[in-house]
Amino acid sequence: MDLLLEAKKSNKEAFYELVDKYNHVFYKTARVFFTDDEDINPVLHKSLAQAFTELSNVKTEQEFLCWTLRIIIFDCAKQKEKFSKNFKNRLRFGQIISFYN
Repeated sequence: MDLLLEAKKSNKEAFYELVDKYNHVFYKTARVFFTDDEDINPVLHKSLAQAFTELSNVKTEQEFLCWTLRIIIFDCAKQKEKFSKNFKNRLRFGQIISFYN
């Protein structure tokens, strides 16, 4: 059975099998950006949901892998940027509070 072809027909089980096939690659890619699974899992879920909804654009399984990795990298970078902005804002607020104590 061609998993990509079945997944394109909105067969979620085929998509899950396709993701399972490359799950280690997806996880290792996200691990470059984050060390904590609590940070990795939501980004991977979001990225894979996007990959599923736009699956009709993909022609081969190799293209699926590369395209999904691009989505994951983009989403991880965006999330990492949000985390660092929040950290900087908390740091500034903490510095202001400690200045007045």
